[in-house]
Amino acid sequence: MACIQKTLRGLGVLRQLPRESTVNQTYCRYASSYKYLQVDLDKKTKVAHLTLARKPANSLNCDMMKEIAMATNELDQDRDCKGIIINSCVPNIFSAGLDLTELYQAKELFFQDFWRSLQAMFSTIYGTKVVTMAAIEGHAPAAGCIIALATDYRVMSEGKFNIGLNESMLGIPMNFWVKDAFIATCGQREGERALQLGQMFIPSTALQIGLVDEVVPQELTLPTVQKHMKQWVKVPGGARGLTKSLIRQQAMDNLKAKADEDLLIMTRHMLSQPIQNTIGAYLENMTKKSKR
Repeated sequence: MACIQKTLRGLGVLRQLPRESTVNQTYCRYASSYKYLQVDLDKKTKVAHLTLARKPANSLNCDMMKEIAMATNELDQDRDCKGIIINSCVPNIFSAGLDLTELYQAKELFFQDFWRSLQAMFSTIYGTKVVTMAAIEGHAPAAGCIIALATDYRVMSEGKFNIGLNESMLGIPMNFWVKDAFIATCGQREGERALQLGQMFIPSTALQIGLVDEVVPQELTLPTVQKHMKQWVKVPGGARGLTKSLIRQQAMDNLKAKADEDLLIMTRHMLSQPIQNTIGAYLENMTKKSKR
């Protein structure tokens, strides 16, 4: 979509990526340009797997978010691709959210690049014309939940996992476009309560409030997504894609119009000393826990 490409051009990340294919020419890997992703397109099913692969927890640093935006845009432009499944190669973790180590004591210019990359990642997934689904086989807090919210369908694994937007618990204010996506998914009242309290949800509760569409045993998560994807891509892509655009265009236009304002607000808040102190204390606590 034009607005997606304009956002990516602004970040300097819109470009064609090299591909390498297997001998039978039915399987394509977008391989050499990615450090934190594995992106595979099955030309027979016309479904791509975008696998998050930044161990140990798929924490989203600036470069990884740019890669996700680039890969989604490339697949959006590929005529052989009708659907994208986002999953993780890290056991029991979809994504741990933003890499806070990059935000702690960050310089203003770097933070602005970081936040632009987050905006672009979300808008590219949210705005792509192809079908997008998330196979959430583990924890998905904060920006992990944001990735899932941007997709068309979400399947989560049973187990002691959590998903949600817990930013307020870290003293981080909610931005308008994530708020809008959450409320569109879960409703006004649930959104008011969950976002103010920074609530995290176990799979069954996430299903109850509509944050995920299905909860299944972990070993069935990816097969279940693949089953649903097979049905969705049977729908004529032009009609389905235009309908998706009609539904989501207002939110896309709103983000595009207010992206600079959002950047200024978040720069002021995130680089303020109280929030930096909170992030520093959180990182220190996580370091202590890892040494136990």
